[in-house]
Amino acid sequence: MLCNDICMPGKVWASNGTYSLTRYDIGDMKDYEKIWEGTFSGSPIKDDKAFKEKRWARELENNDSVSFRIIHTESDTLLGEVTLDDLKSDVPELGIHLLEKHRGQGIGTDVIGMTLQALKQNGAFNRCIVKIFSDNRKSKVLFQKFGAKQIGTEWEEYVEMIKKLAKDIGRDKLDGVLGQPYEEKLRHIVVYQIDL
Repeated sequence: MLCNDICMPGKVWASNGTYSLTRYDIGDMKDYEKIWEGTFSGSPIKDDKAFKEKRWARELENNDSVSFRIIHTESDTLLGEVTLDDLKSDVPELGIHLLEKHRGQGIGTDVIGMTLQALKQNGAFNRCIVKIFSDNRKSKVLFQKFGAKQIGTEWEEYVEMIKKLAKDIGRDKLDGVLGQPYEEKLRHIVVYQIDL
């Protein structure tokens, strides 16, 4: 399946009366930048203009993924973004990012429910996967509400390498090399599957 089979640029893909998922179009760069700022705050990537522009171009041209702006219908306010990646596979990857000021209000629950219903109605997929950092308890709880079951992990080798480095060269030296306490690097990705 290609992204245009899901939804054409600038069109609403799903709505529940309160929120709508509208696919990015060429005129939505300012909204994309707001999501970018929220996603990469505190990271040097945030200020990498060339990388951001490259990612925006990819957003508009990539046929294997599609992203939607989460819009509060009544106020026309941008709340975040939903992404669907690996559309050419049998099992797409679902992601959500809410802007910080909209978290903890039940929006994620409503939007994920609406997204899963739209995927089911589309009929092209029987399930999807979600990848969540091991320390992101709130996202784990959110997706488990919809029957997410753990099916694997990624990056565990990376975590073990960081632990070995801390032991070999010392924690203080490793913190200096990393530019932050090494414990912040001790997380991996947990992969969940949701049946539609």
